Amino acid sequence: MCAATALVSTPAQLSVSDLRRAAADETTRYRRGDEHDDRYAFELFRRAIEERHAEAWEALLGLYNPQVVYWCTHARTTNDEIDELVSATWAKFWRSFTPEKLADAPQTSAVLRYLKLCAGSVAIDAGRRRTATVAMSEETLVEEAVSPIDDLLDQIAHELLWRVIEQQLNSPAERAFMRLAFLQGMKPAEVQLARPDLFPTAQEVYRTRHCVVNRLRRCPALRRWQEAAELRAQC
Repeated sequence: MCAATALVSTPAQLSVSDLRRAAADETTRYRRGDEHDDRYAFELFRRAIEERHAEAWEALLGLYNPQVVYWCTHARTTNDEIDELVSATWAKFWRSFTPEKLADAPQTSAVLRYLKLCAGSVAIDAGRRRTATVAMSEETLVEEAVSPIDDLLDQIAHELLWRVIEQQLNSPAERAFMRLAFLQGMKPAEVQLARPDLFPTAQEVYRTRHCVVNRLRRCPALRRWQEAAELRAQC
């Protein structure tokens, strides 16, 4: 693409290859701290997300895969293969970053923040799975020493406790928050990524958490449950 063409062409008029070159040049300018134009990268994301344009996807992979590798490397908590984490990050992004989300993104940096959140979420999920696998292996070693009756009683107790908690929840958002945050151990940013339909922003997750926690603290049934648990622990 000659300089004259670049001057008269808008990003929407450029080919994918020209967009990729322009986006790469502007990324280099950004990293040097120079004034830059992110419209070329944003147009690649638009074609990939709105039009499902295969060449645009490939161009984005070429541009940003090294950055995703970096994020995954620094976010992982186990020795999981980086290639697997990177592939899972892109897959999560493709599934969850919808045209509606793109319409709400003011610029490329907002899209990349979402991609970075996906990398962190994937790395955390991988760490949890590895921890769960180790825990299951350890449980197997002591399985014969655990009473099946005790195990059944614990299961029933947890189910009854969850029923009490569910009675205090007033909306689908509150129920989703409790299951994702308290049962699956997700952080607010992960909850927002998992259910953007219920939580448009992370701030909405924090607001929901505040309401739920305050209501549960005032619940007489849960207070009695906690008191009974403390008595059992003292026996």
